[in-house]
Amino acid sequence: MVIYTFKNEDGSAFGQIVTDNIGEQLQFMITETPAVNPAMVQLGFSWTVEPVNELDFITFAKNKSLILTKWIQNGVESKVVTLVEKEVPLTGITLNPTSVTTTVANKDTAQEVSFTLAPEGATVPNGFEVSGTVAGVTVAIDETNKKLTVNFSGASGAVSGNVDLVSKDYSSVKATLAISVTA
Repeated sequence: MVIYTFKNEDGSAFGQIVTDNIGEQLQFMITETPAVNPAMVQLGFSWTVEPVNELDFITFAKNKSLILTKWIQNGVESKVVTLVEKEVPLTGITLNPTSVTTTVANKDTAQEVSFTLAPEGATVPNGFEVSGTVAGVTVAIDETNKKLTVNFSGASGAVSGNVDLVSKDYSSVKATLAISVTA
């Protein structure tokens, strides 16, 4: 048996579903009428005793900014797994440094720029992209280590310009990097 629990951050909206899932199944049956409060019903919680898919629960929780946990009781072990945590929206990106400069003579030496997210722990499920170009310069994103690698090797002379690191989830959240190759 697996019990799924939905709740909002302050606990004012709550729903609990008992299923015949044995732990790792995606398709299973709701075996009892779900226990929900009126606040959860207002969010659109409408499951009854019926066949369901765990992905439907995950989608509902994400769309309604709910925390979803699953309590697995299969006779051998009992454990709680958090399937969806409350998402923390991204409000800002900070680059360090905010500009990079090299000379044509040193253009084969790439430079790294680190970035931080605000608030710390912000969720960006779809990652980032670089918007804009500077002739002959490439910018690669390492999301795991929160770094940009600026490669100047394609620059054929003095160039300058800006590129933006943009969140794919929050397109208005971006940080500008100034790039310059001097003679």
